[in-house]
Amino acid sequence: MKKIKTSQENLSYLLNEHIKYLRRYLRHLELREPSKNSVLWNFVNNEIEVTKRHKEQVDQSKKTTDYEREIRMPNREISRLQRTIKELEK
Repeated sequence: MKKIKTSQENLSYLLNEHIKYLRRYLRHLELREPSKNSVLWNFVNNEIEVTKRHKEQVDQSKKTTDYEREIRMPNREISRLQRTIKELEK
């Protein structure tokens, strides 16, 4: 069965692909212009760093969401059990 990706997983995947593309383009620039002082080279390098930070934030928020879900799950179970007990007491 194929696993359905969440929107955070999709975003993380797309950001990762974007980083790969930018790195390839950076290598292309290095071959074309060995000087690393060009404006385009700096722009692409900065874009890679920004994209990495964004991906880390997305991955971190996914971990937080999973953690919160794990915390809420027992609370839901407790609430469900309390409702069941109240119904049985009636």
